[in-house]
Amino acid sequence: MENRYLEVIKRKETITSLELLEQINFFRKQEENKTELRHDTLLGIIRDEFEEEISLQKILESTYKNDRGREYPMFILTLSQSKQVLMRESKFVRKAVINYIDKLELELQKPLTVEEMIISQAKSVIELKNRFDSLEDKVNNQMTINSNRQRIIQNSVSKKVHSRIEKIALACCVDKELKSILYSNLYRELKNKFGVGSYKDILEKDFDDAINFVNNWLENSRIREVYYGK
Repeated sequence: MENRYLEVIKRKETITSLELLEQINFFRKQEENKTELRHDTLLGIIRDEFEEEISLQKILESTYKNDRGREYPMFILTLSQSKQVLMRESKFVRKAVINYIDKLELELQKPLTVEEMIISQAKSVIELKNRFDSLEDKVNNQMTINSNRQRIIQNSVSKKVHSRIEKIALACCVDKELKSILYSNLYRELKNKFGVGSYKDILEKDFDDAINFVNNWLENSRIREVYYGK
């Protein structure tokens, strides 16, 4: 029986382990082989077949999300590599899937039509936008401040604490306990303000706001009452 998937051959240089699995299981069924190959089993075959390439990172493990949004591993192989994986299949399945892969390779040799060039360029633009969006999301929601930014916050906190000590207590009677209390309160309120466990976990996008918060911070009225009488 002719494979319906062979009727629509797309121009592509690689094939995912999921796509390869689909072809293998289709032809296993045509061979009346009731044993369906599992994706995790195919991943094991790929890891064994390309152990050296994977260790040298010439083949990288990728991921995909299922219908429920859960993430699972997969591999993206070249067409040549995908043929190598088929060595463990039956003669019928191996020949049928290789025939499918051969057609993919032949399609690559054909010159692109104007329509295909436009589609290819559009896909490249979409892929570039997706990468940019992913990077922007990482910067906005994942990337925390670096060590230089951390030192700037530390210096700002120190400067603010000493500034408030001068306002609250006489310069000749600086209370060590007061200094410790101010540091503790300022860092605690800073962490609460930005919802982090440590000032080092403040997001890069929030750095300027964090500095402004420190520069405009005032100790609570209770501290002023105890040390300043107001």
